[in-house]
Amino acid sequence: MKVKSLGKVFAALAFSLTLALPANAAPSSPGVTVAVQDGYSCDYGVDIPFTRSARTQDYTFALYAGSTAAGTPTVKAEVTITPTAQVNIHLPLRHDAAASSTWTLRVTAHVAPGREAFDREASIDKTFTTPPSCGCAAGTAGAYYVGTGTAASPFRVATPAQLAHVNNHLTASFIQTQDIRLSGNWTPLGGGSYNKFTGVYDGKGYVVHDLQINCRLPCGLFGSIYGATVQNLGLESSKTIQGIYTGSDNLVAVGALVGSADRSTIRYCYVNAKVTGPPGYTGSTSGTISTAGMMVGNAENGTLVSNCYAYGQLTNSNWHGGGLVGRSNTGMTIENCYAVTGVPNGHPQGTGGLLGYSAVPGSTPIRCSYWLNGQALAAGNNSASLTSVSRLTAGSQLASQGTFSGWDFSNVWTIGSVRDINYTGSTYTAPVLRVFNH
Repeated sequence: MKVKSLGKVFAALAFSLTLALPANAAPSSPGVTVAVQDGYSCDYGVDIPFTRSARTQDYTFALYAGSTAAGTPTVKAEVTITPTAQVNIHLPLRHDAAASSTWTLRVTAHVAPGREAFDREASIDKTFTTPPSCGCAAGTAGAYYVGTGTAASPFRVATPAQLAHVNNHLTASFIQTQDIRLSGNWTPLGGGSYNKFTGVYDGKGYVVHDLQINCRLPCGLFGSIYGATVQNLGLESSKTIQGIYTGSDNLVAVGALVGSADRSTIRYCYVNAKVTGPPGYTGSTSGTISTAGMMVGNAENGTLVSNCYAYGQLTNSNWHGGGLVGRSNTGMTIENCYAVTGVPNGHPQGTGGLLGYSAVPGSTPIRCSYWLNGQALAAGNNSASLTSVSRLTAGSQLASQGTFSGWDFSNVWTIGSVRDINYTGSTYTAPVLRVFNH
């Protein structure tokens, strides 16, 4: 006999999408056992609210790509449910993280032992389309389809549109899942007409290519960040990254990765780019400070730049220019970094191999860091506090681990190959970050 109540139970099925729950975190409800078949795994998937029949605890859940349950299922799991109340069934599913996709769920109820003479198996299908997980309307350009934006469940960024969409979720956490190639003029993430970025962006060892900017106020892939973390991210571009100013601007800060950083952490990142800051402008009653750094334009209030490197060409004719950071205001720290960058002489107190200028002399510690370029000083006007900081005079020095005292070559760094695409055009044997070795 077919169990009549099963139809009522199945008809009541509803769906919600899991948002980047770890695969091994067993997010299904207590009292639920999910045995996924054929070794399938994924660190995100779908959550299925489900109330079992009073007549059986055992089910097969199968997910098929498309609008019908035809062919071989993408995911198949044997599920045992003890509670009689509604529970959550989590199934791993590698659905598209950058767009909606359609799936069909087939749930089959198995006959409980001892009821073979009274019941029979019953199945029901339900088709659904994955919605954005970021609260945006379906069809929103760049919407996220995996993650809730929390530290435990970051949004996943896979396309240029999703990278640009960060400006709509400036307090959230993100991970990048592949290299991204941009086109056209970029609107920086945070700053300008947007609030500052205050979240976490983890590049996961991937690279953003072909950044092009021509903007005023803080300019970079990220414009202004505050209390934020940017990590494990590479940036390579031979296009123009340039700041402009109007007479009303007080500070124009340009950096390939970050225009202006306040109380933030930038670590395990690299840039290979060319950066141009506008000339400093001085009016009769107000002034504009132009600051440009290969990685960060302006950094302040305890910002940390750690285990990073920069290659490229910097142009900032009149004011502050640094091979890594343009200007430090009220203190920041550089440690375990190096720069191979063209930094021409600009303001007599404002150019350096690593740091252009510190507004508060002595408030910027630079530790275990190195530079290879034409600048004689690590920081303009000797305005930083230096510990184990050296100027390199030959590219061959980059190839030796012994050059880089105190660096972690077991877990963070390794000696690899870097082609400077903007400054010398040379390929160097030099330290590179292990996180980029996919």
